[in-house]
Parts: sequence; structure tokens; C-alpha cells
Amino acid sequence: MKSGKWQATVRNRAGDRFSESFPLKAQAQARAWGIELETQFARGGMRDPRASEIAFREWHDRWWNARIVEPHTLRGDASSIKNHVMPYWADWEMRAITRMDVQSWIRSLVEKGAGPAAIKRAYNLTSSIMRAAVDDDVIAVSPCRSIDLPPIAVKPPQWFTPNQAQSILDGLAPTWRTMCLLGFYTGVRWGELSGLHRHRIDTPLPPVRRGGQHQERHQGVPQELQEPPGGPAPAPRPRSPRAPHPPA
Repeated sequence: MKSGKWQATVRNRAGDRFSESFPLKAQAQARAWGIELETQFARGGMRDPRASEIAFREWHDRWWNARIVEPHTLRGDASSIKNHVMPYWADWEMRAITRMDVQSWIRSLVEKGAGPAAIKRAYNLTSSIMRAAVDDDVIAVSPCRSIDLPPIAVKPPQWFTPNQAQSILDGLAPTWRTMCLLGFYTGVRWGELSGLHRHRIDTPLPPVRRGGQHQERHQGVPQELQEPPGGPAPAPRPRSPRAPHPPA
């Protein structure tokens, strides 16, 4: 070169040029660099160093258009990216984003008053974008690793008091009152409650008197498995072993 330096140039299979300059006395280093680069291209393990110069916004668009998710998930993700991700990362080069930059972004979201759940969703989306970039050889390592996120508080369950439950029942039409009664006092899940039909309910049959004894019929329950009216019978006591009879 006119500057007095060595320049090593290597082309990949697509014809792209990759050049690097070395001091005048570093001819051997320039040659070694070229040989190493040619070897990596031949093995298919060389990542295009210019690929990481892509802006975050551009890579996001490629990643977004390739996703396969449910429409309602897309709507929620689009809102999170619009409000929390793009305002910060849009103009960054992918290669310039470090782990500490990601941690600083999380801190900025906390300071702006974003909730822990919203921050976690925005971080998970950004992490997915970065993992896709690693898989596509855009960057070597994802910066989304060992990141501290604000904890999400777990709310204890809240239960209706009997008076609250009764006030709700009093305000319902009779059509819905039975369903709410079952929900209040049986603890069945909504899917089970909404799928419950009349033919799936076993109601007690009227008692039958026979031979001076009071017996109840239980639909679908064998006689030997039915409990007596006073509750389950106590378990029989084990008999003590008898001594053998003496020989006659």
C-alpha cells in the first residue's frame, strides 16, 4: 500500500471482499490472517463481520415478519415493543449492544414507572430478538444474559365472605344463581362449571322401604360400596390367632 502497510484481502464464495491492514514489518501476520480467514470460509464457520452492523430496527423487522404466533399474542407483543423496546434500541447497531447496555435499559424502564410484568415481557421479546440474531450469525453472543429484572409480586388469593357471596346471588337472575352457588361452595374451575350439564348430575333418589328396613338407592354405586346411613362402618378388629386343638 502507499502508506507503507501490508493489506491482506480474502474473498468468500459469494465474491465478497474482506481486507485488513498490517504494519510494514508484520508481513507474516498479514499472511497468517489471510490463511486463517480462507480456512474458516472453506469450513463454513466464518461469520460475515459486516452483518452485525445492521440496526436493531432493521433486524427486528426481519425477525417480526418471520414469527409464527397467535394473533392475540402478536397484538400484545406489538404494544410492548412499541412502548418499551423501540424507543430505546431502534437506532442501535446490533454489534454495539452489550450486556450492561441491556441492564441499563431495564433500569430506565423501572425509573419510568413501568410495571414488573411489562418489563419482563419487553425483556423476553428483546432476548428472543437477540437469540435469533445469534442463530443467524448476525452477532456472536446474545447480550441478554444474567440480567436482573424487578420481581413480580404474587398476590394472595382473595375470597368472598358469605355476606358478599349472598349479595351477589341476590342480584342475579335465577338462571345464573345455581351456577354461582356451585362456584362459590364447591370450588370447581370455570371450565368445569361452564361445561356442566343436567345429565351429568346424580341427584339422590327417594328412599325405598322394604321389609321394615330403611334403605336408600344410590344411582351407579354398587351395594357393597354404599355407606350405611350413620356413616362408614368401623373397620373390623383383627381376630387373635387361636391355639391349635390338642390331638385327640
